[in-house]
Amino acid sequence: MRKPPLNLKVLESFCAIMRVGTVTEAAKSLHLTQSAVSRQLAQVEDALGMSLFLRDKGRLLPLPEAHELFKEADFTLSGFDRIRHLAEDLQSLSVAKLRIVGTQGFIDGILAGAVTSFMTIFPDVKIFLDSRSAETVIEQVAGRAVDCGFVKSPLTNPLLSIEPMFSCGTVCAVKREHPLARLDVITARDLHDMPLILLGKGRSFTFRGFLQQAFHQAGAYMNIKAETHTVSTSCTLAAGGIGIAPVNELMAQSYRHMGLAFIPFHPVITHEFSFITSAQFPPSRVTQAFFAHCKKYFTQIKKPSQG
Repeated sequence: MRKPPLNLKVLESFCAIMRVGTVTEAAKSLHLTQSAVSRQLAQVEDALGMSLFLRDKGRLLPLPEAHELFKEADFTLSGFDRIRHLAEDLQSLSVAKLRIVGTQGFIDGILAGAVTSFMTIFPDVKIFLDSRSAETVIEQVAGRAVDCGFVKSPLTNPLLSIEPMFSCGTVCAVKREHPLARLDVITARDLHDMPLILLGKGRSFTFRGFLQQAFHQAGAYMNIKAETHTVSTSCTLAAGGIGIAPVNELMAQSYRHMGLAFIPFHPVITHEFSFITSAQFPPSRVTQAFFAHCKKYFTQIKKPSQG
């Protein structure tokens, strides 16, 4: 018997299930019935000739093959979204649209302020913000699924146009009542055996390596109390008294309201971020305007911490 073909609708249902974890929630997000989503999932599995999930008491546990398919299907659907949005833009040039992608910590943190001030200047621009892994950010920008993105540097990729955006140092996020909050700078020696909150190895291996080198050279012991994947979580834990969090100086500014002091860490560990677009096509006028605005915005918000 001929296997049913894959199409965008069934892939959308599959991706929705992967994102939310259940058929029920996927159906809600797609405004479909549960039975329709179940049928479309069965169509995907029939087309591939394999099961993609373990069924356990109503729960769907994705197999490794499901994760592989999700990565490609999600990227493909983003490409079709790009075509759909482009068609809309061609029909109506009165409203510009800008699709931006970055890592979760960057999108949820300092970029929000840049986008807000940009839209104040250009109120007719419609913004689409998405947070993804660093690898997916690069893939989506290179494949023109989005207009632009933000990534940590250094980065080389022949498919990308890479423009330096800003660089900043490292600070230690610590409760204002902590004795270390009275210091002008904090060194690795000051942090010997202190409870630390560090960004996970898989997300910021270069930063983690520089920290480990500083501790090694100072003969200090790293007492890692918690590991996180975002600056926001690190600062939240630090505000709760769990430990001291060495974090990106500029991204930390969004969390001053938590009752934290941000003390410069020495030796200096620099964080560099770049603005990326596709190297295959010139950026649109709104993308160029957004780049110029962000360059000015990040320069301005760095001034207080440098003063």
